[in-house]
Amino acid sequence: MITLPEPLAAWVEAQVRAGRYGSASEYVCDLIRRDQAARVGKLQAMIRDAPEGEETGPMDAEGLLADMHAARNEKA
Repeated sequence: MITLPEPLAAWVEAQVRAGRYGSASEYVCDLIRRDQAARVGKLQAMIRDAPEGEETGPMDAEGLLADMHAARNEKA
C-alpha cells in the first residue's frame, strides 16, 4: 500500500474521477511505466550519442550507474 500526503491523494482521486484512470492503482502504475520508459530512453540516448571509436573498455553496472548519475546532474 502506498500512502500519499493529502494534496497528492486528492490529485490522484481527481484523475480517477475525471475518467483518466479506473483507479488510483492504475494511475500509479502508469506513472511507474512512464518513469521506466523515460529512463530507458535516456540510456538509449546516452548510447546513441556516445562518441564513435572512443575506447572505453568494459563497463560494469557501477560504472554505468555512475555515468547515468553524472549525466543527470549535468542537465540539472
